[in-house]
Amino acid sequence: MPRWCRPCSWCAASPPYFNAYFISQCGVRVLEQVRLDFFRKLQALPLGFFARHPTGDLISRGLADTQPAAVHADHVANEIFKQPATLVFAIGSLRLRGEQEP
Repeated sequence: MPRWCRPCSWCAASPPYFNAYFISQCGVRVLEQVRLDFFRKLQALPLGFFARHPTGDLISRGLADTQPAAVHADHVANEIFKQPATLVFAIGSLRLRGEQEP
């Protein structure tokens, strides 16, 4: 592989990596806030509520049901950034190729 290809491959590979990293960090923080809000709500409920509903089910729902939502939000956030950038760069490269050809 020529020496000049290595910096080009790093430049091509780093934006998707950082995009995935920062989007996942954002998703983790949002999920953490949702769970904190859920547990704050549980602490504010009257004791009679816990007599009617099993505590294990409430905790399980609060932890397990937020995980799929976080996965889907992460996927949607990735696509929201990725698709417009792909479109812009595709149009830009087509215009550049059109200007280069006679």
